[in-house]
This record gives sequence, C-alpha cells and structure tokens, in this order.
Amino acid sequence: MERWRQWGETALARQGRRLLCWFPLGMALGISAYFTRLHEPSGFWCVVVVVLGLCGALISIGASRYPLWGLTMRAGGAALLSVSMGFVLAMIQAHHQPQMPELPLYAVWTEGDVAQVSHVPARDGRGDRVRLVLQRVRFESPWYEGQPPLQRAVRVTLKQDETSFPSTGDHVRLRVLFHTPPAPVWPYGRDMQREDWFSGLAGSGSSLSAPVILFHSSQYTLNRWREAVEARIMAVLPNQNGAMIAAVLAGETGAVAPQTRQDFAASGLAHLLAVAGLHLGLVIALCFASVRMLLLRSEHAALFWPCREIALGAALAVGVVYIVLTGCHIPGLRALAMAFYGALAFQLGRRILSLRALALVAIGLETVHPAIVWDVSFQMSMAAVMALIAGYDELREPLAKLRQRSWFWARCGVPIGMLALTSIFAGCATVPVSMAHFGAFQPWFVVANMVAVPLMAVWIMPWGVVVLLLLPFGWAGPALHLMGWGVEGVRFLAYVMAHMPGASVPVPSWPNWGLLLEMVGLSVLCLWRGRARFLGIFVLALGVASAWMVPRPVMLMAPDGQTLAIRTEHGWMMDPPTANPFLRTTWQHDVGIEAHPFPTTCQHSLCRVMVAGRVVLLDMRPRYEGATAVGGGVLCADVALVVSRSDGQRLCPSVPVLDRDFVYDNGAWAVYRAAHGGLSVVSDRSARGERPWVPPVGSNGVPMIPLAREE
Repeated sequence: MERWRQWGETALARQGRRLLCWFPLGMALGISAYFTRLHEPSGFWCVVVVVLGLCGALISIGASRYPLWGLTMRAGGAALLSVSMGFVLAMIQAHHQPQMPELPLYAVWTEGDVAQVSHVPARDGRGDRVRLVLQRVRFESPWYEGQPPLQRAVRVTLKQDETSFPSTGDHVRLRVLFHTPPAPVWPYGRDMQREDWFSGLAGSGSSLSAPVILFHSSQYTLNRWREAVEARIMAVLPNQNGAMIAAVLAGETGAVAPQTRQDFAASGLAHLLAVAGLHLGLVIALCFASVRMLLLRSEHAALFWPCREIALGAALAVGVVYIVLTGCHIPGLRALAMAFYGALAFQLGRRILSLRALALVAIGLETVHPAIVWDVSFQMSMAAVMALIAGYDELREPLAKLRQRSWFWARCGVPIGMLALTSIFAGCATVPVSMAHFGAFQPWFVVANMVAVPLMAVWIMPWGVVVLLLLPFGWAGPALHLMGWGVEGVRFLAYVMAHMPGASVPVPSWPNWGLLLEMVGLSVLCLWRGRARFLGIFVLALGVASAWMVPRPVMLMAPDGQTLAIRTEHGWMMDPPTANPFLRTTWQHDVGIEAHPFPTTCQHSLCRVMVAGRVVLLDMRPRYEGATAVGGGVLCADVALVVSRSDGQRLCPSVPVLDRDFVYDNGAWAVYRAAHGGLSVVSDRSARGERPWVPPVGSNGVPMIPLAREE
C-alpha cells in the first residue's frame, strides 16, 4: 500500500499545474453522462449527484490536513466535483429551455420579426433560395387567437422564384406551411430534435406566398451589418470565390455550393470555411504588426509611448470586431478567449499559450453552455489546440537548437517545418473526430494544409483585413479581386486533392463510447506528464477501432414508415429508391447503404426474404389487402418477423410484427442479428429514451392555449 501511495503521489506531483487541465474533461464526462441517460434523473439521484459534488469540494479543501495523501485526495475530490458539476449544469440547461410549441399542421398566415436572412443553394442546383429566421412569431388562426408570441424562433424558406425578400429587422407577414424538427432517420442517427431544443428553434417551414413587409424595426443591428458585408462582397464577386470570402469575413456560409463543401471536406480543408483560431490569429497578428510598425515610424511615439501595449490593445479590439462580425461561433469565441488570456500573459511576462489557458476557456464554455460538449466544432477546436500546444511544448528545445545551427535553419528550415508540424498535429488530432461525425477519412489532409495554410496567412487574410477596412468607403473592389485570386488557388487545391486516389475513404459510424474513448485517449496523450501518457495511444486506438466493433443493422425503417432498407446476401436494397436526399446521405454515411431497388417480385406485393439467416415476410403493399387463404400458410412458414408498411397484424398472428403503428409509436427502427441467432429490434424511442427534447407519442409540442379572458 505504501508503494502505491508513493507512486501515486509522485505521479501527481510531476503533473504540477497541469492537474487543472483535467477539470474540463471531468465536466465533459458529467455532461455526457446526463445526455446518454435514457430517462431524466429522479430527485433522489439529483440529490446524490449534488452531495457527491459537495463531498468532492470538501475533500479537495481538506486535503492539506493529510500530507501523506494530499495530492491524491485533492485530485479525487476535484474529479468528483467536476463530474457532478457537469451533470448538474447540463440538467439545468436542458430544463431551462423554452418548451417546444405545437406548430400548426396546416398552412397559416404568420407574422414575425426577421432576425436573419441567408442564402442557401437550391436542391436542384439552379440558383439559390432565401431563408429567414423569424422571432416573436404569431399565427393568424382561430385556434391561436390571443396567443403570446413564440419564445422560440422559426426558420422559413421562401419560394425559389421569389425575387424580392425582406431585410433583417422587418416585421413581415406571409403564409407558411410548418413542420416540426424531424426525428432521427435511424435509432442512432443525428438527433436534430435535441439540436433544435438547445438552439432555440421551434421548427421550420416553407412559404406559400410572398412576404409582405408591415413595418421595420431597429433591432438586430449586428445581423444587418453582417448581411450588408456579405451583399457587398457578393456584388463584386458573385461566384464561389465571393461565397468563400463571405464565409471567411462575415461567417455566412449559405452561398457556398455543396460541391465546394464536398471538395473542402474531402481534402481536409473544411476548417478554412469556418472562422476559428487560424483566422483570428492571423487577423490579430497582422493588426498588431501593422499598428506597432506605424507607431515606431514616429520617434516621439517610439521613445515615450507604450507602443507594444497600444498595438496589442488595437489588435484585440479588431479581433473582437472580427468575431462579432462573423457570428460569434464556438471556435471563434474559444480563440478570442485564448487571445485575451495570451495578451494578459504577454503583459505579465508569462507563457502566452498554455494548456491551462485552454482549460480555463473550456471550463467557461462548458459552464455557460454545457450542451456545447456534443458539438462537433467544439470537439475539433479543443482537440486541435490541445494537440498543438502539447506538441510544441515537447519540441520547444529541439526547435530552439535547430534555430541556432545556421541562418538557413533560423529563417527557412524551422518556419517551414513548423508549418508541416502544425498540419500534422492539428490534423492527427481532429481526423478521428471528423471520422466519427462525418464518416470519412481524408489521407491527403497534411499535403493540402501545408499549401493552403501558408496561402491563407501570406495572401488571403492580409487582403481580407484590407477589404474590411475599405468596405465602408466602397473602395474594396480591387482588394476583393486580389483576395479572390488566393481563394481561387485554395479552391483549385481542394478540387485536386478531393479527386486524388483514395481522397475520402468511407468509415462506419461510431458509437458514443468510441468517441468518448478517442477524446479521453487524446487528453491522456497531451496532458499527462510521464511515460504513462503513451497509454493514451492505446485508448485512442481503441476508440477508433470501435467503429468496427459494434454490430451493424441488417434492416432499417425510416420515420415515415414507408422507406425500408434490407441487407441480403446480395447487398443492401432500398424501397422506394427515390427517398429524400438527407435520408439517403445519412444512411449511406452511417451504415453504408447504397440505394439498390427491390426485386420486382417484392415491389407492391408480399414476398419472403432471407435476413441474417432468418426468413422475413415483407408486405410492400400501400395498404392492407389481406392474405389469400391458399397462400397464407405458405407465406408464414418459418417466418421470424413480419415487416409491413401498412397494417401487418393479421398476416401471421403468431409472429412479431413491425408495421406503421409501431413506427408511429416508436419512430424509426433497426433490426440487428442477435447473439442467439435470431433478430433483435431497436427503435428510436428505446435508443433515446424519455428526455425533454423527445416529444411524447402523438405529440407535436406543447399547445399554445391562451389564458381565459377576464370576465
């Protein structure tokens, strides 16, 4: 026991101040524990979690009284406190969201304030469509007479042939056909109901009339500013170069075509379309260098003014404006917080970038918005920065020695090598996260980033700063064209890399515990000091291997109760093969389904198929027509499961049935090969459980019944 105590105390003492870096990981584990539950915690379990957190805080505070076990007690108490704190914060955030209102299921005249206007590519690839985000929405219907405005926003897509559309701040009236947030297209698919629950959306709809502007409001100034910048950029460059510039300078990615997105994703350059630490760091560095150089041109300022502090303050101010202009997205906020921490450390003579700074920023983000832990941008941003800081911490001394060897290494060799190392560190850290969320592996990401990142730093972002400075005066045209040349080069690089052999290798979907192991393994590898950190590689590899360790479904039914996919000995078959694009893409990425039609003998009729060695009876008729007396016994012989798109209860009375009623009550379902050789069914409701964002059976939201009138 004494030997273990000494080993534990020595290992913890070696970590030093890095022990703080584990606190946000504990909070993330607590947040994940809340989201992965199938039921809301009862009052008893809430009290238990709170008591454990308080006990952890008391243990950490009182650890100084026990010097032999001081560090162990302090670390254990902090672990209890962080996990319970994350669990409680996630539960509080989930229950403090506005209730999901019941939207009308018919076309209704709608009034609301336009909070945002964006352009999205049309599904047919011809032109684009305008999408509005409406707030303070009211419905003109007898059923909603006297209702208060919606506490949630709605997203409305205008008709494709609409030529005139409102601007941000307008109060509009239009006729809309709404639909509630869709359920997952398979039991472990993307949960858009949970995303909308925490994002403040009530649903979306399609307009059936032209919007009529009733009056204009002075609200939403920032959104109007952002849209004006995008409009000026697109007026000069009405192509994909302008769309990418608008994404980098204004945070508006709606005009980026799907093919451009695919090329950037397949080449590992998708991070260039999202404003993050790379863009903010370049903007702050350029502004700092420019302001300081201008100040040093004056002898009086150089001798008597604090030029460095003035330049740093100006650069941070420009950074704040840039992040606000681009929409205050998660990676940008994380980078801005670290920039302020780095500026303070710079003034105090401390290390500008450290893992403790990243830990403090992560704690702040997880405290304010716990659901952010499940956001892909948060995971990729934290993984990339953590790998960069930890990697350069280990290579600081070797790189310093290389700089001292000769002029070549100091001016050329080390800077070029650092560009390659940056791509390797950030890419290797984010590739597993990208594989888990997007179902693809991009092996050419290092080569693409080694060319694209220097081009962004040397040409694109400097001209981007010039564009932002000249836009208010209307003189940004030449600078936009020069910036567009660099963007054209990045787009060409993305296209070439996306069409290289093996540019995007499909990867099966990951379970939640696999992604958790990947993040824990990366944290151990980057945060732990000592040889034990190499255990993180094993944990990381186990998380990556989880994609091939979990069973795969052999049969899927979409939430519409009509689209069915079956895996036979000849591969996957889907009926109808013309399913909606989102469903096809999701099934293809997550499960690897290719849309092959059913045999003609199974279309719109009864047929028997072999699935996982068992006989399944398919009823593909649009409605129940009954089984013939002659064929009923033959059809039901040795059948293990009946699948019907209508009412299949009377086909084979003694056989389990999956029909439209089952889909109505339980959502999409998946059939797996059971361990005993049979078939097991998992429904969407059994996979997600009873949570605040999962609507009850037959419910479309909380009815917005107004209060009774005063007599």
